[in-house]
Amino acid sequence: RPYAIGHSASVNWEKKKNIVSSVEFDFIPSEYVGRPVIDEVKVKDKLFTNKNVFQLAYLANEKTSIKELTDNLDELANFYSKWVENQLKEKVDSEFKNVKKKRVKFIEESILRIREGINLIKQEKIILETFRLANLTMLIQMAHNDRRKQGPFNLGEADCSEINYSQETSYTWRPFQLAFFLLVISSLTDKKSDWRNYVDLIWFSTGGGKTEAYLLVAAFVLIFRRLKYGESG
Repeated sequence: RPYAIGHSASVNWEKKKNIVSSVEFDFIPSEYVGRPVIDEVKVKDKLFTNKNVFQLAYLANEKTSIKELTDNLDELANFYSKWVENQLKEKVDSEFKNVKKKRVKFIEESILRIREGINLIKQEKIILETFRLANLTMLIQMAHNDRRKQGPFNLGEADCSEINYSQETSYTWRPFQLAFFLLVISSLTDKKSDWRNYVDLIWFSTGGGKTEAYLLVAAFVLIFRRLKYGESG
C-alpha cells in the first residue's frame, strides 16, 4: 500500500516488518526495472514451440493452406488462454483482487478479439490476401533495410541481386506484435465491429518493436482499402 503521495515530486519509504520508519521525497527517483521476456511464450515450464507462426515468410506464403495457417494462429490464441487460466490460479493480496479481476477481464476481451481476427482470415478471402501481402510488405522492407546497413557503398558495389523472400526465414514477429495485429483486424475491416470506436495502443518499453507493429497495421489498412475500393481506396 502507498504510505505517501508526491505532488510534483516522487516519494519513497523504508519499511521493515510492516513498519515504516521513514518517508522521503525525491525529484529524480531511480528504480531498477527488469527487462521483460518478450521473445518467448511460456506457461509455467511449458514453452510455445510453434515458431512458424511468427515467421513473416511463412505468414506471407500463398502456398500455405488457409487451414494450416489459421490452425497455427489458433494454437497461439489457445496458448494465450492457457496462460490466463494459470494467472487466475495465482493468489494475490486482498487489496489487489479487484485489480486482478479487471485485468483478467481486459485480457479475456483481447483474446476474444484475437479469435475474431483469426476467424476473419478464415472466412474472408480479401482479408486473407491482405494479411499475406501486409506481411510480405514488411518482410521486403526488413530484408532491404538489412542490406542497406551493410553500406555505405561506392557506386556499383551494393548487392542488388534478387532476394527470394520465401527463404528469408530469419525475420520474425515478437509474440506481442502478432497478437496486436490479430487483435485489431476486426475493427479495421468491419464497420459494424463492436471495437470500431476503440483506439488501441501498445504499452511497451522503448526498443521493443512498437513501430514495426504499427507499420504492419498501416500496411494492412493501405492494402485492404486498395483491394476493396480500387483507386478510390
